[in-house]
Amino acid sequence: MADTLVREVTPPAGAAASPVPQYWEPVGAVYEKVQGKDGAAYMATERKFAEATMLASAARTVTGDTSATPTACGKHKEAVFFLDITAASGTTPTLDVVIKTKDPASGKWITLATFTQKTAVGNEMKGQANLLGSQLAVFYTIAGTTPSFTFSVGVVLKD
Repeated sequence: MADTLVREVTPPAGAAASPVPQYWEPVGAVYEKVQGKDGAAYMATERKFAEATMLASAARTVTGDTSATPTACGKHKEAVFFLDITAASGTTPTLDVVIKTKDPASGKWITLATFTQKTAVGNEMKGQANLLGSQLAVFYTIAGTTPSFTFSVGVVLKD
């Protein structure tokens, strides 16, 4: 038996018929429409996201953080963090970058994501689902002899 794709019977004027959300029901060997609660038609929802620069690209030679200017998470439930290092110099320079969220009760910053220690130009991405808290900050430690790193940290927050 050939698979068939159910399409809209009456698409909007000027539009091609779209596939109807469906799944294969093996017992009856048929495709069935995906339905929501009480038989309502399934409707895919678009996920919303926001992009933010947590730490703008700049040359840095000392340890620091963005706790004085945190990034608000709002209603977002997932995050993808981006570390981009465009320059590194010094004798055995190291850069440690940690993303933290603020405990609203104690005011302490709690580790959420930790990037791999960096010693040269490069980039890395870290994902975090759920448990974002309401505020995020970047904490970075620079070490070595006359170290300097030019880097930035960005984030994509998803509902």
